[in-house]
Amino acid sequence: MHIDHSIILAKKQINLFIEKPLDSKLSRISILKKLEKKFNLKILITYPFRFSEHANKLKEVVMSKKLGRVLYFRGVFSEFLPDWHPYESYKSFYMAKKKLGGGSILDQSHILDMAHYLFGNFDKVLSCFNTKVSSLKVQSDDIAEIFLKTKNGIFGSIHQDMFGREHKKNMEIYCEKGNIFWDVYDLSVSVFSANNKKIKKYNFKKDHNRMYIRQTKHIIDLIKSKTKPKISLDDGIHTLKTILLSEKISKNKGYKV
Repeated sequence: MHIDHSIILAKKQINLFIEKPLDSKLSRISILKKLEKKFNLKILITYPFRFSEHANKLKEVVMSKKLGRVLYFRGVFSEFLPDWHPYESYKSFYMAKKKLGGGSILDQSHILDMAHYLFGNFDKVLSCFNTKVSSLKVQSDDIAEIFLKTKNGIFGSIHQDMFGREHKKNMEIYCEKGNIFWDVYDLSVSVFSANNKKIKKYNFKKDHNRMYIRQTKHIIDLIKSKTKPKISLDDGIHTLKTILLSEKISKNKGYKV
């Protein structure tokens, strides 16, 4: 219901900080876009990894092209749902209910957004597998496997699941002259160079909350100045379009061997 609520607030000329993903649908998005333009609103979508020091070091390494052209990327977000909120029953958590916006393909879209941030707009969703495969007592999808091609010609895949027992949030990027590995839980970026066969690891302060502090400072800057949102409404629309197209493609049940 994010877009519906945003329209109500935008009509009152209130700037918006919208939880990810933008919504579970794109109906009425044209109305919000018109209000954004009419009132010159600041609209920020929350994908907080973009505010982390480790993610921005990753982007710096990718953009430097010291390892040559990016050939392929593989992103993973795998976590066991009952571990997320151990203080409550996972069956009553919104993630367990598709009608409340839960499920893997929508809520775990952080790594998908990071791929967009690193490699630019997506051009095609090549294939997608999105369903429920575990024995978790949920009424939502618990896995999404998305294969993509960016407009820059880079191929990649994103894996998201709610049943993986070893929690992982990472991305491996395969380049012409080496590999890059980004590990959210380790707060690090590791760069393997094919030239010297060595790994250079960049470590950051072990405080996951630093990215939220940086995000909050960005919100204050948006209110006080002419700074543009780091994650715009158009960014949110692009990621949601990719998700919705992936869901549509997944409904094709495949072909008999």
